[in-house]
Amino acid sequence: MIGFFIQFKEKAQQENIDEDAFCKLFNGLSGIALLDTLGEPEKSKEEIEKLHTGLKVIETKKIGVDKLKPLLLEVIQLNKEKKARCKD
Repeated sequence: MIGFFIQFKEKAQQENIDEDAFCKLFNGLSGIALLDTLGEPEKSKEEIEKLHTGLKVIETKKIGVDKLKPLLLEVIQLNKEKKARCKD
């Protein structure tokens, strides 16, 4: 999700939206709750700080990807089945 905001900021700069205007987009928020899936919260915090949104990480929750893995495997399997049907 951080990548989205990085691209969003780049697009804003291309449209001549300055740092102050970009920061004002987030002034209604009190902060960021970081959902740490990869066990690298410090790296994510650094990336967030580089965006200069004026928002601080107010909470970090380690959620991992254990619950996501079965869903991804199911989607991969469905995709394989779909490809097999299309080849017939």
